[in-house]
Amino acid sequence: MSPSRFRWGLLFVVAGVLIILHNAGRIYWDFWWDLLQWWPVLLIAIGLEKLFTGLRLKALAFIPPILLAAGIVYLAIGDNYNYGSYSRSYTSSRWEEKLDPEVEALDVYIDHGRNDMRVKRTANYLATAGFGRYMSRPRIEFDRDGNVGRMTVDGSSRFRGKFINIKNYRDNEWDFSFNEDVPLKLECVGDESDIRLNLEYVTLKELKIENDDGLIDVAIGDKAPEVLLNVVGEDSRLYITVPDRAGLEISGGDYSGYFGALGLEKIGDKYISPGFDTSDVKIHIDVGDGLKHLSIQPK
Repeated sequence: MSPSRFRWGLLFVVAGVLIILHNAGRIYWDFWWDLLQWWPVLLIAIGLEKLFTGLRLKALAFIPPILLAAGIVYLAIGDNYNYGSYSRSYTSSRWEEKLDPEVEALDVYIDHGRNDMRVKRTANYLATAGFGRYMSRPRIEFDRDGNVGRMTVDGSSRFRGKFINIKNYRDNEWDFSFNEDVPLKLECVGDESDIRLNLEYVTLKELKIENDDGLIDVAIGDKAPEVLLNVVGEDSRLYITVPDRAGLEISGGDYSGYFGALGLEKIGDKYISPGFDTSDVKIHIDVGDGLKHLSIQPK
């Protein structure tokens, strides 16, 4: 048997097995997209096969197809945490965590890389996530620490080092929703991204953002009596919307002229709105240096 015939026969067998696994619900559509991004490995395997055959090392020419088939099988079943065997509802484009009455607070960390991101509220779940079908999905972990739910989203761990990274630039947005009544601590880390966080109706306790050279649009509501907001975003445009009845305490950055124009009084190294101490809702904002644009507007 020639190495070429062996290679194609083996790949047809592997393809058949993968289709059966897909039909059985063991792997999902995002596996096929990830597999497609590794297509240059096929060229390498064929090239090695031809080299060994040309050098009269025919026995070695059977090794690259075997390694190629083994790599495909590993992608299918070796990382099935991401491809559907995870006990929670994680499919090709959606993840969700059901409401749990014992969870009294939610602590979320999201590393979104350079993906754009939107956040809004939900009343039916503790948390949900949605991703474009033709993009690498992040690793999502959720567990409970007493009465606190801890959620981690890591977009940097999926198949680093691809030969060719195929992206659909119209479909690279992550969507998250968090329960409106469960107190939320949220941290978002990335770069060069458009982040739109509509937290007006979420019980937000603390928000941290790191996003250089991007757009950050945050709407804060009045469901929590005290909110801590920390934003670092060099060369980013930052827009913050706050309740008109909220008291503001702002620190950080060299934006004294703008803070004065907002009618804030400088006390020590902070700028405070009139009546801050007696406000029912207090918002503490700490902004880093180097913002390209800063806007804080009441609503």
